[in-house]
Order: sequence, then structure tokens, then C-alpha cells
Amino acid sequence: MRIVPTLVLLFLLGGIAAEEAALTADRAAELALAVAPEIAAARVGQAIAHAEVRAGYAFVYPHLSASAAYTRASLDYQELPLFGRVAFNREDDWRAGVVLDQFLYTYDRLGSARDADRALMGLAEQDLTLSKRDVAYAARVAFENVRLGRARLTIAQDRVAQRQGERDDAKAQVEVGRARSTDAQLAEIALAQSDDERAAAQSALDAARIRLAALIGVTSTALPIVAQEPLPRPQLDTLLTTATTRIDAGGEAARLDLARRYEEATTRLQDSEDRPMLGFRATYGADGAEYDDLEDTWTAALSLTWNLYDGGGTIARTERMAQRSRQLAHQRDAVTRDRQIAFEQARVEASSLASRISLAQRVVELANTTYEDARAQYREGRLTLTQVGDTSIRLGEARYRLLSLLYQEAVLAHEVEKLAE
Repeated sequence: MRIVPTLVLLFLLGGIAAEEAALTADRAAELALAVAPEIAAARVGQAIAHAEVRAGYAFVYPHLSASAAYTRASLDYQELPLFGRVAFNREDDWRAGVVLDQFLYTYDRLGSARDADRALMGLAEQDLTLSKRDVAYAARVAFENVRLGRARLTIAQDRVAQRQGERDDAKAQVEVGRARSTDAQLAEIALAQSDDERAAAQSALDAARIRLAALIGVTSTALPIVAQEPLPRPQLDTLLTTATTRIDAGGEAARLDLARRYEEATTRLQDSEDRPMLGFRATYGADGAEYDDLEDTWTAALSLTWNLYDGGGTIARTERMAQRSRQLAHQRDAVTRDRQIAFEQARVEASSLASRISLAQRVVELANTTYEDARAQYREGRLTLTQVGDTSIRLGEARYRLLSLLYQEAVLAHEVEKLAE
């Protein structure tokens, strides 16, 4: 009774596996994120930030230290024949102690440490986000390069097939005396040239596959099958709308904001060490000439420390912080400007590509019809082989032009996704 459900389950799993076998841009980005060393380094940066945060609060907790010493001193010297001055009556001195220190009031040191730690953790998180963004973008573009290379190879192979057909037509026309032998020779030359273009396209595809395989952590021979055409065209209008809200607040601009906050908090933390600080100290000590007969000493005290003047260090740090804050603000403005320029250019290019792709699709249809008509007319003796070759060239150029525009649109979509991170 359990055989049928099991077979159904295996069939469904097999279907899912077949669907997942085809690599998409999103799947390529997912695989690249799983193996990228940049992501691993960013996660280590987060761990470092966590450790620095813990170290930053060490001054808040009690500090306990212990010491022990043993001293042996001579109290008297005598002159002895042959030996000279010799020490006698040596005395032992044993000392041990424990010190407990605890800050009770540290001015703004604790608040500055909190602000610095928040900014530091934010920086580590933003570094991870930016690393993920860059890795995903690189993987998606590598995926598009493979698609472009595969489509170029397909066009080159079709071009070879076209040239072979033209060569066969030329030979047939020469045999019946309707064309010169030079037509067949020219057709052979054109076929060889198209075959060279096919080899170049294959080489470019192999290079693109090697890069994509390296990014997703496999060998080029184990690269999954890239999803077949046609893939759905990206929704650039939706992506641009999403990116609009992130131009001023995301990416490197957000990281520079966090860096500025961290600089300010770190400077305040350093300055707070020169402000009034109240602490408590308890000590226990024991000393004596005999280890078994030590005298105990107990102390408990409150201490107020205040660095009244540090040689101008506070003033210098304040000036440095102000200048550094201004520098980071200007850098943020520059990044925001560049992101805004990239966004506006992407919006204009998206509108242009949409109309150019529609036109290119129409040109491909017309070029293909023209080529088929030219071949038919050549077989009827109404056109020369050169004229047929011209229509073949125009068809290849039109198909490659459309392919190039579709590739530009796909890469533009990934660039807009990068702006929206």
C-alpha cells in the first residue's frame, strides 16, 4: 500500500531536482554567497567587533590583582681573614597582597563606550551587507556573461550553417552553369571565416564559464546548466522604484555615517578618561620575616582622580574629531552624489533600452525574412552570391545587436539591484 505514495514522492523530487539543475542569476548569487571568502572575512570582522565590544566594557567590572614577593637581605658584615667582608645575620622578608579596584563614577565614559560599540557593530554589519551585495552582483553579471557567450556561440553556429547553405547553393549553381567558379570559392572563404568566428565565440564562452564556476565554488566541468532562453526580462520600473528610497540611505553612504559616529564616540571615550572619576579600592596585605607569622594589613578607600591638564591632548583630539567628522561628511556627500548619478543614468538607460530592444526585435524579423528571400532569389539566378552574403551579414549583426541590448538590460537590472541594497 505504500508503493504508490513512494513513487509519487520520488517523481516529485525528480521534477524538483530537474528544475533546480538549471542555473539562474538568483541561484548563482545564492551559491556564490555560500562559498565567497569575502563573506567569510566579513563574518570574522563581526566576531572581531563582538570581541572589541566585550573588551570595551572591561573597565566597568571589578579589577582584581594579586602580588607576592620574597626578599632576603643581609643586616651585618664582618671582615674575615682570607675571605674579606662577609655578610652575616641574613633576614627573610615575605610579602603578599590582593587589590580590588572598582569604578563608581566614570563621567561619560560608559555612555561613550556604548555609542562606540553600537557604531562598531553597525560597521561590521554594514561591511557584511556590502560584501554580500558585491559578491551577488559579481555572480549575477558572470551568469549574464555566460548567457551572452552562449547566445553568441549560437549565432556563430547559425552563421556557419548559413554559410554552408550558401556554399552548397553556389556549388549547385556552378554545376548547372548559372554561376562562376569564383562564387563557390568565395563561399568557401566565407564559411572558413564564420567558422573562425564560431571558435572565438566558443573561447569567450569557456572563459565566462570558468569565472562563473569559480564564483559559485565548482569546477567549470561541474558547472550546472545555465537556464535556457528565453528568460523573463527584468522589471526595471519596479527595481528603480525600490532603489529610489535607498539612494541616500544605503550602501557606502550608510557605512560612512556609521564610521563618523564611531569616530565621535571614540573621541568622547578618550576625553572622558581625563574627567573626574570616582573609584573604590580595597587591599589586603601580609608581610613579615617568617612565612608562618605574617602580619595582616587591610585598607579600604575612595579615590577621586581628575586629569586637570594633559598637555593639550584633549584639545588636539577634539580638533581631530571635528576635522575627521567633516571629512567623512564630505565623503558621504560624494558617495551619495555618485549613487544619484548612477540612478539617474540607469533610469534614462532603462527607458532607452526598452524602445531600442523593441526596434531591434523588429529588425531581426525583417533581416531574417530578407535573408531567406535573397537565398531563394539566388537559386533562381536573380541575385549574386555577394548580395546574399550581405543579407546574411546584416542578419547576424541584427541578431547580435538584439542580444547585446538584452544583455545590457540584464546587467543594468543587476546594477539597480546593487543600488537598492
